Amino acid sequence: DTAAKIKEEIAFFAFYWVQNLQEYKARQKPALSAQRVARPVVISGHGDDPQWRNAEAIADFHTPSNEAAKYETGFKILFDDENFYLLVEALEPETDKLVMRSRPRDGNVWEDDDIEIFLYAPELRHQVYWQFAVNPLGSIFDSEWRPGMNGNAAFNAEMEVKTAILQDRWIAEMQIPVKSLGARLVDGSR
Repeated sequence: DTAAKIKEEIAFFAFYWVQNLQEYKARQKPALSAQRVARPVVISGHGDDPQWRNAEAIADFHTPSNEAAKYETGFKILFDDENFYLLVEALEPETDKLVMRSRPRDGNVWEDDDIEIFLYAPELRHQVYWQFAVNPLGSIFDSEWRPGMNGNAAFNAEMEVKTAILQDRWIAEMQIPVKSLGARLVDGSR
């Protein structure tokens, strides 16, 4: 029954994402603000564009069971009129033990060591959100989720991703065009 499936998915989203977001916000001191940049960020996989230097960062991540992450992960976000720019640095003292496979677009990236980012538009009242997963090799999974759907893996955000594996961490740097999300960014957007 479609109505029951939609109700189940809304409950799942509210419990696993909205509730976790609210708990996360309660633990946070100030909120992370995306900063506008004057020019497009150069995506290298190393986060070495000078515009990243002034970006706010968060690093107090927790597991889905609300335990502190074993190794620190840092996250930054920038934007311009056309793109979100995301930088993630995941500390990992044994990068030679990372689980990663080169996968086709929208392959099972979540089976690897990966980072996953969920974006939603509050003005859509949680009727849509987007999932982005990237592994250390730069394999991408992206999907659009709406009530009544199990995720639309045919959705492709036309994103650019570059990664780097260093001795004690791996880095993922992403550019996501907002037009892929059917959105528009303006100062003060949430």
